[in-house]
Amino acid sequence: MAGTELIKRATVEEIVGHRNRAIEQYDIMAAAAEAMDTAWRRACSPSGTPQGLAGAGRDFRPSTDRERFVRELDGQCWRAMATLTRINELMDVKEREKFHDQLRTSPIPVTVDNVVATLATLMGSAGDIFNRSVIATFEALPRSYKSNDGFKFGRRIIFAYALAQYGGWNHYSDAEGRIRDLDRIWHMVDGKALPDNEDPQGAVKAVSAAIYTGRSKAFEIESRHFHLKGHLNGALHVWPKDRDLTARVNLILARHYGWALGDGRKNKKAA
Repeated sequence: MAGTELIKRATVEEIVGHRNRAIEQYDIMAAAAEAMDTAWRRACSPSGTPQGLAGAGRDFRPSTDRERFVRELDGQCWRAMATLTRINELMDVKEREKFHDQLRTSPIPVTVDNVVATLATLMGSAGDIFNRSVIATFEALPRSYKSNDGFKFGRRIIFAYALAQYGGWNHYSDAEGRIRDLDRIWHMVDGKALPDNEDPQGAVKAVSAAIYTGRSKAFEIESRHFHLKGHLNGALHVWPKDRDLTARVNLILARHYGWALGDGRKNKKAA
């Protein structure tokens, strides 16, 4: 699995320093805006108290917006550090959504001590985070298909309703995110850098290129780690290429489930 790195303390201190200066500049700006509003009132009515800038339809934001400013700033700082440490690469699509939701609503204040302690905890549990993402990806597979083995990632993996009626991803399913998760897992177990959105060897990019170019759900393509085939019924079939990599991924499942994975599926249909 590709490694992750803890940000050096000097880098953390630099990030926190920029964050604190941004807040200082906001306070200066807010004070200047308050002074400008007061001057506006006095200029427009020396003997009275008319509406200020907000009443005149100007985009005036008083210092009461400071809490939201700091919350958004801290959330963005944490996102940047998650990218630097590559901790976000260990999470499956659902865990990433939960992580980013927390950053939007209640991020931990970005101080040197908070960052060092939080990142140390996250990096110390990096293996567990990745293993959870493997298990979540496996458990999200449609169980109505016999090919989707109830014990492990099998020779063929099927995603139903992955493709939309007139070409493109079916955005009412989570297939695109789950394919991205599969690709992420196989790349990391292989020790390879994750494909970016423009890498033609990435599974999602390869599928997107096929369905948006041909505007058809029927195609057969290759990515770095998978052979992929789209079907007219919207299903997407995925064959991992490297059996050794697949076995290494399945070892994570076996360790989690105690070497005996139950198959509780009922009324299975042939793929």
